[in-house]
Amino acid sequence: MRLSACFLIAAFSTTVFSAPIPSNTLAVPEPVTQEPRDLSGILGGQNTGPIQLPKSPCEAVIHAVSTSSMSDYPALTGFYNLLYLWLEPLSTTIPAIMIWTVPGAAWFHHQLIPDSSPAPLNASMDPRSLMGIWQLGNCYLLLGMLEGLGLRAIRDALPNNAVAQERLAGTILTAMAIADVTHIAASWFALPPALQYTPADWNATTHGNITLVIFLFATRLAWFAGIGRKRYWYGQQVVQSKSKKTK
Repeated sequence: MRLSACFLIAAFSTTVFSAPIPSNTLAVPEPVTQEPRDLSGILGGQNTGPIQLPKSPCEAVIHAVSTSSMSDYPALTGFYNLLYLWLEPLSTTIPAIMIWTVPGAAWFHHQLIPDSSPAPLNASMDPRSLMGIWQLGNCYLLLGMLEGLGLRAIRDALPNNAVAQERLAGTILTAMAIADVTHIAASWFALPPALQYTPADWNATTHGNITLVIFLFATRLAWFAGIGRKRYWYGQQVVQSKSKKTK
């Protein structure tokens, strides 16, 4: 039974696929070409030309984030956007959570000064020291929220207003730059003299308080100097005054 069915199928296939096919059925429609749409009205009056779609989902996400960052927040783009809206707020929020939960306040208190002795876990602290460390964690959390939420509020309240964005964001970054200097000084001068000039002996907490903050301070100076971005307020008054004098 199965053999007969196979012969019937083979005969039918031979008859169908060997029969001549009319020429009109082989006509392949020509691809429809469409001129790129003019998106000048959508993109703020700028004709961007043909749209190039990303090749992968990862590229699509990166393209969407970078495009949103460039169009909505011209005063804080690229690396500065990633650092000040995401990385630095996380770097201050995580220590606060660690102080209040695990490894705890005693561990953080021990890590402030590099020591070869093991860090105590769940050790008791006197009430004054415990209160001070808990309040320090609260300051870390406050700093992260002020930066992350404050800079986002500037972006959402003043979309595409680069001058106003830069003036307000610069105010926040000025305060943080001053705090960077005082934080570095307090962390370095409080170290024992034998550790002040031996960074190789510092632990992760000491590098976070000094080395990382030096890097953050340098990024703020770079932002004010217009390195890696276009300036809209800072430095523009000097440029305008020079251009007027030349005229």
